[in-house]
Amino acid sequence: MEFIKFKGTTAKTALYPKENILSVDLISSTSMRIRMGTMATKTTATATATISGNAVNAVTVTNPGGIYATTPTITETANGGNATYTVSMNNGVVTSIAFGGTNNNYSSAPTLELSAP
Repeated sequence: MEFIKFKGTTAKTALYPKENILSVDLISSTSMRIRMGTMATKTTATATATISGNAVNAVTVTNPGGIYATTPTITETANGGNATYTVSMNNGVVTSIAFGGTNNNYSSAPTLELSAP
């Protein structure tokens, strides 16, 4: 067992990632709030592209990933074509991927690989 010791009576927060305790907040000299849960882990986002005719017509984020400090890069593996991709993020996760550029001459849907966080 470990203890977190607060001094004083002003509100304070202590991060305590043990036993699934995310934080302990001292509200006043007589009350506190304990947040339970698991810490978020770094996860690489995934996405799939589909084509119509010979052009990319949609990109679907299949896993938004997690805890990205910077926008991930996308590597495209394709038979023909050469689309460009723009990643949108919010709070460290991928929310959407837009496509454009020289988006033609695909013989099959490209494979998209996003960089790790």
